[in-house]
Amino acid sequence: MLESYDDHSCFDIWLFAFFFCCWRRRPTARPRRRAATLNDFEMRDGVIDVDVATPASRGFFGIQFRIASDNLNAEWVYLRQHKSGLPDAIQYTPVLNTGLNWQIYNGPGFTGAVDIPKDVWFHLRLEVVGAQAKLYVKDMDKPVLVMNDLKSGIQRGQVALAVLTGETYFSNFEIRTTPDAPWERHLPAMPPGTLTKWRVSLSYDALTRNLERPPTPAESKAIQWRDVEAEPPGLVAIRSRNSNWAIATMSAYF
Repeated sequence: MLESYDDHSCFDIWLFAFFFCCWRRRPTARPRRRAATLNDFEMRDGVIDVDVATPASRGFFGIQFRIASDNLNAEWVYLRQHKSGLPDAIQYTPVLNTGLNWQIYNGPGFTGAVDIPKDVWFHLRLEVVGAQAKLYVKDMDKPVLVMNDLKSGIQRGQVALAVLTGETYFSNFEIRTTPDAPWERHLPAMPPGTLTKWRVSLSYDALTRNLERPPTPAESKAIQWRDVEAEPPGLVAIRSRNSNWAIATMSAYF
């Protein structure tokens, strides 16, 4: 099914307003802040096409997809004008309990190099298939980023055009849904010797505690623990857990 969206009535104004205008002789949508979510539409697998142009020298813009109904979890792939040509010009991060996790997800499957044009229109295509996705920039034959393992765990959700900062315009936005592919995660290898089993405590209010004083024996005994297991290449994404289980204390066990 092909859907084409060229007018603002299709978008939910979420945390910002689209400014609809004409840029370089094209009807365009220019985000003012953050992201705009497509109304009354959810997608599992599909192809998203959009033209984009940016006169900014610095910024973050891209596509959010499989946004959960509570807006807490999603997938986000974005480009950074100030990183043009560098190994991390493009980055994929899962959104976990509202948190962006670009600091811990880097390298193959998460970051990639591409030259980001300035002041001209160019095309983006995102292909989402099961637990994988591919991003194409300008060249629709070769992806610039292959996301082998989408991390949020959300299998169906909304779609948004997102701009964290930097003047950016969108045009010719289309979505084509495709049949659902089998959900098969392609995890990287776990490095030898990695500690994979952990226990995480409930969160503590750091402002009410003396952080220089270790817990008393009674406090240590009262700690509530939850068993968690690291995913390759050895990460425990604390933010992906229930928000009450924030990282305050961690211990490894064998």
